[in-house]
Amino acid sequence: MDKIAIIDDEKDIREGLASYLAQNHFEIITFEDGHVLLDEFNKHDFSLVILDVMMPKIDGLELCRALRKKSSVPVIFLSAAGEAFDRILGLEVGADDYISKPFNPREVLVRVKTVLRRRGGCTSGTNHGAIESKDWKISPNKRTITYKDGEEVKFTPAVYELFEYLYQHHGEVVSREQTFEALLKRPFEEFDRTIDIRISRLRKMLDVDKSNFSYIQTVKGSGYLFDVSCHEY
Repeated sequence: MDKIAIIDDEKDIREGLASYLAQNHFEIITFEDGHVLLDEFNKHDFSLVILDVMMPKIDGLELCRALRKKSSVPVIFLSAAGEAFDRILGLEVGADDYISKPFNPREVLVRVKTVLRRRGGCTSGTNHGAIESKDWKISPNKRTITYKDGEEVKFTPAVYELFEYLYQHHGEVVSREQTFEALLKRPFEEFDRTIDIRISRLRKMLDVDKSNFSYIQTVKGSGYLFDVSCHEY
């Protein structure tokens, strides 16, 4: 059974969401204070963390940054602000998804299942062997990228899913709309920057030599082209 942490200083939201997810066969542990989660985090094998953006003591953005230093556990933000800035910043600090308050608990359940399915592993050929370029080696089974100096970095589930999708379409141009709908499982929204931010995060991981070409090329008016001389071994 997947274990989910919910961090929100509003008791009604925290307990209501916990009750609904528990009814749908998840183990739930709730926290009112993000510092307590950080203290308790290593004692639990959390499958996912749901956290509010605006909280006293330590806000959700700072908490997400702290979690990313120790884990790639999927994170979903709850945001009452409803402002693009909050959503974008949340994705930039490592969140996998965001939900605006007020929300329907069923929407949260759908998003939770989507993120957990994303984390659960792929069924494509990228699972069989490492993928190597001149700058790095990616292990699909471990979901890590290893650079020439030996440094190893673990992908977050959302960024790895994007890498896998682009790799499956290696050498093809895929549109922003196509990528959005394939990964987010909802209709395309022109001003939603979720995919743009994930592209940026993936580029930072792949483009070691900044003077070199980008492995993910933007084709003006068409979309993205994953261009890498790679092979499985």
